[in-house]
Amino acid sequence: MEPAKALRFRERASVERVNSNLKDNYGGRFVRVRGAAKVTAHLMFGIIALTAKQLFNMLGTLATPHPQLE
Repeated sequence: MEPAKALRFRERASVERVNSNLKDNYGGRFVRVRGAAKVTAHLMFGIIALTAKQLFNMLGTLATPHPQLE
């Protein structure tokens, strides 16, 4: 695969994982409000929750010592 195509594929795959996670775990599949502003607000709440989870996961891995470094 050409380098430019591989880069686009990798970026696309990561975006699709985020979209799937938002739909499956953070209420993105069934939005029960009407209107563009309300739908956007609900989806952004899911994005905020997803971001917070990722940050806590990163902090958790940074706080635990690695066995090779001890």
